[in-house]
Amino acid sequence: MRFMFGMVVAMGLLGCGGADTDDVSGLEGVGSVGGEIVGGSASIAGEAPWQVSLRRTSHYCGGVIYNSKTVITAAHCVVGVQPSALSVRYNSLLHASGGTLVSVSSIVVHPSYNSSTIDNDIALIKLSSAMTLGSTNAKAVKLPAQGSDPAVGVIALASGWGVTSSGGSMPAGLRSVYVPIVSRATARADYGSSAVTNNMIAAGLPEGGKDTCQGDSGGPLVINGELVGITSWGWDCAASNRPGIYTRVGNYVDWIKSNAG
Repeated sequence: MRFMFGMVVAMGLLGCGGADTDDVSGLEGVGSVGGEIVGGSASIAGEAPWQVSLRRTSHYCGGVIYNSKTVITAAHCVVGVQPSALSVRYNSLLHASGGTLVSVSSIVVHPSYNSSTIDNDIALIKLSSAMTLGSTNAKAVKLPAQGSDPAVGVIALASGWGVTSSGGSMPAGLRSVYVPIVSRATARADYGSSAVTNNMIAAGLPEGGKDTCQGDSGGPLVINGELVGITSWGWDCAASNRPGIYTRVGNYVDWIKSNAG
């Protein structure tokens, strides 16, 4: 299984760069969580201005600007991480330089996050000081309506600094890829009926070739400027009949608004 963020030996899982390893034994046929964009291209200025880099000693996960003091990310990226060990880089197309680094004051993991099934894979990061928003590469994302579910076939934008192939190297510059929303029924046929819950959405091509990968976990899946998904998990990167799985943000809009700074 791949998580979109670092390498874990057991079960081929990609882990969250130094965070506690997630138990994914309950997932049917799932291979990994989070990474670099596969089959995409270098992001242009302003294409994904809500994207941030989560850093410990270096980039390990992505995040999304909700407001000047709150970042949305995947729960699996921050479970077991102390706020003092984490920083956020924003307003840069580079994960290792440029923009501004801000420290973290607290982390709010969704209370129903399940590390065995990766259900409710969403968390909020509250910053010690406010980000300065409004420039080309630093803008807040819009949220969809509570309960919304993106339509099958609609093209969504994913972005991140994850690897461009499974187990590959991390790019210096932000990359983006456009992928269509896949039906939950198709994703369940690909991964197993219990692996993909109603709190998840899928995106990708049946033939593969375009996907998020290790290092992209916690980053955005956006349609027309609205955050519909958070990069969560998948099996291999850009493999056929293995769409990327994302947290369905529409199920958490009220929770985000109630818990954000």
